[in-house]
Amino acid sequence: MQVCAAVGICLGIAACGGDDNRPSGDPVPVRPGARLGWDQLAASFEALRAHTFNLYVDGNVAGLIDPQCTERPTSRGYSCSGALPSMPPGRHVLTVTSVLNGAESPPSASFVVEVPSSGQVSGLASPQSSTRDRSDSIAVVCAAESQLHECYDVSTIANGLDPVTMLASVPDGRLLFVEGETRVRVVANGVLLAEPALAARDPKSRIVGLAIDVRFPESRAVFISSSEPAGNGGAVLGVTRYREVAHSLGDGIAIINSLPFSDDALAPMAMDRDGHLYVALPDTSVATRAAGVDGSFGGAVLRFDRDGRISRQASQSSPVLAYGYSRPTFVTVDPAFDRIWIGGTSETMQAAAIDTGAVKGQPWPLRPRTTVTSWAGADPPPVSGRDLALSGNAQEGAGLFATDGQLFLTSSTADGKLIARGKLTLAQGAAVRVASAVTGGWYVAVLTPEGRGAILSLQRRS
Repeated sequence: MQVCAAVGICLGIAACGGDDNRPSGDPVPVRPGARLGWDQLAASFEALRAHTFNLYVDGNVAGLIDPQCTERPTSRGYSCSGALPSMPPGRHVLTVTSVLNGAESPPSASFVVEVPSSGQVSGLASPQSSTRDRSDSIAVVCAAESQLHECYDVSTIANGLDPVTMLASVPDGRLLFVEGETRVRVVANGVLLAEPALAARDPKSRIVGLAIDVRFPESRAVFISSSEPAGNGGAVLGVTRYREVAHSLGDGIAIINSLPFSDDALAPMAMDRDGHLYVALPDTSVATRAAGVDGSFGGAVLRFDRDGRISRQASQSSPVLAYGYSRPTFVTVDPAFDRIWIGGTSETMQAAAIDTGAVKGQPWPLRPRTTVTSWAGADPPPVSGRDLALSGNAQEGAGLFATDGQLFLTSSTADGKLIARGKLTLAQGAAVRVASAVTGGWYVAVLTPEGRGAILSLQRRS
């Protein structure tokens, strides 16, 4: 990345028009709404769209909010700018880098700013009103074919929803889910909140993936993958890191841009305990290729750090960790065995395991190991894996597997197998999504016979 010799600060919402000629060591005062501007070299505007940008504040990654670039270059490149994030009062040194396919550029020349004590920027969000769209009745379901005679109390948290496509538990006990591929909703204290935490910004955009930062109590970060219209009439995928405040997602920072995608696929994500973000992409055979985008990512499981860069543990200069499914539906971290599980539809296997704890010395890219498991009580036998949730207890390995509308209690094993412990039959509908509740038990999203979505809470009976 090449940046103009003197990086300028733009106040308000306008992009930078020229250089700030202050000496580089002379701090520039900034207040809420300030934007940092720079000149970015790229072969074309389409190539520029594949870049993301990192802001470093005093040497620490902070991220730029809502970065924008002009579509027409000047003699110095494309004029770009991004809003500054929250910074405490005082003097700060800023640098910018660009990231392309996980590879980060050298930093720009440093720029010094001064945040007045009265000008600290902070994320603001109003508490959302809540509503109870639920049934207070509790049913009981017991696992068929189970030697442990496991039974669960089933309560309906929300119903009458558009189809639920993603579920994610938050460490503080809340549940986030994607409804109708257009909005992220919140369940807090067993109640569905009325206002969405996030809505798709474009009628043609789709929210296709959701993951919670492993450091959420400190970072408040939530990762969203979304499909956006491409210039050639197809679709491209981007990943944005948001900050959660008062049940609302804001301060969005794009960390991955312009990956090849299909306009009817999903891009499930998960983060492991070391902070690696995994993103599963559809195969190029079903993806719409975007102009200038490397098709080798089709069908790949990609691994990045939380800022969209190639993991430092990667032995290759590529974010590709493995190749998985042509149409992936889930990526799940197995904390008991340093493993991730992937699954998809229109495949002959229900799930596959990738061991991530001992990558060194293995052939690259990694090849998933197909699970071979007898699903007792399955009718019909499952042919595709829809979703898998595993207990957050690293010593337990207990799981819940949704496949072809059926629901199974499972256990993961050290040799990479999923063992069915019993089948749960829900009267409310066909299971499509599952998540582990941090307080114990499970969340299950179902599709009702009427074609509506509902979310259930399953708590094991003692």
